[in-house]
Amino acid sequence: MMFTLRGHQNELTALSFPPYDKDSLTNPLLASGDSAGWLYLWDLVYRRPIRAWQAHPPIHSTSGGILHLQSFSTHLTTHLTDDCHELSICIASQGRDNTVHIWSLNDIICSTAGKALDPQLVSFGPSPTPIYSFPTNSLNFCRFAMAYKQMDAFNHVLFAIPNLTDSNRIDIFDYTTRSYMIRSIGLESNTHVKTGIVMCMQFFNQPESSTISTETRSDCLFLLAAGYESGHIIIWNVINGTRLGIMQFHIEPVMSLDIVGRHQLSNLTIPVAPSKAGTWGVSVAADNQLVLFSTEFDHNGSVLEYHRTELPSTGTSDVRIVFDGSEIITAGWDGALRRFKPSKKLKCTNVVQAFKESIKCMECCPCFITELLVQNSLTSNSTQSKLLLQPKQDTLSNKLDRHMIAIGSKDGRICLS
Repeated sequence: MMFTLRGHQNELTALSFPPYDKDSLTNPLLASGDSAGWLYLWDLVYRRPIRAWQAHPPIHSTSGGILHLQSFSTHLTTHLTDDCHELSICIASQGRDNTVHIWSLNDIICSTAGKALDPQLVSFGPSPTPIYSFPTNSLNFCRFAMAYKQMDAFNHVLFAIPNLTDSNRIDIFDYTTRSYMIRSIGLESNTHVKTGIVMCMQFFNQPESSTISTETRSDCLFLLAAGYESGHIIIWNVINGTRLGIMQFHIEPVMSLDIVGRHQLSNLTIPVAPSKAGTWGVSVAADNQLVLFSTEFDHNGSVLEYHRTELPSTGTSDVRIVFDGSEIITAGWDGALRRFKPSKKLKCTNVVQAFKESIKCMECCPCFITELLVQNSLTSNSTQSKLLLQPKQDTLSNKLDRHMIAIGSKDGRICLS
């Protein structure tokens, strides 16, 4: 473990690294949410919380808590008719109160500049006001998916959320226009496949080398992978809501899935080759299977290739493909963080017993933030002046060999490993 952050009084449920902008943020930040609805902002250089508020307070005894956090950057004014070019860093928080709030970090950071929060305090200053909110269906605990999509010369921020009245279906909400782009994806699918409710989703772009026919390629570039209660995974065309293919690798509900290169849709500079991005994904479930699958299908809608391996214990809460596609990381119910090589054998390369109980959430740290934190860690361990000390290149390279991951525990700890 590189270091541990302590402050939450409840179990962690969500983590997100806001885009790092030196002009508006002095240090890299980490956003964290817990089961009581509290949202914390951490300064990763000083390893202290700088802001905390109850973003999703409980209305009833069981309706509080944060399900998901996603950071993104957009213009302060997102209406297409307004002329505003100032960049704003935002966090979208999804709560069990069936609401998604959008928070402006620019305003929040300016109001807390130079301050630090005592981790023992429950409250810190007045709660900020979200700049926008929209309803969602959180009854099935499905986290939204978010991506940018260029349409009409504008970069639109899109959210995939469970349908408000039917948890088996999916809606696409356009935050830029404040309207639904498409409703009830899955309504027209074949009725003989009983998928149950949607459990997890990820946007991704179909690569140019796809086997999809050229006649439909223009409609199939922007896709959504969705995992379901039945163990099925379906690839949907986001533009028209049609189904491209269906696969079933699990007998238990799909807990999490990821697609290589999907981070590119969040405006991050990610070194994934275009020929690799979007060509394969991974999934985990309440069973003991880790599955690597192709995102391409034959003319019958069957997946072209897949590989699987058994995990030592049953149940995995989350899975991530690192930004460059070189590693798969799973967060187990047994508290173990496991790293795998994305190959046919899915060889496990490293195991860290992070917690005694389940890992509740996980997020990959962007490479440039990892490098900054590693350099800061190396210089802070020296008695010499930080301005005069330069870390040895071989030591720095060794620490950067493995991608940094933030994980959250049941007892409120956040570990960066």
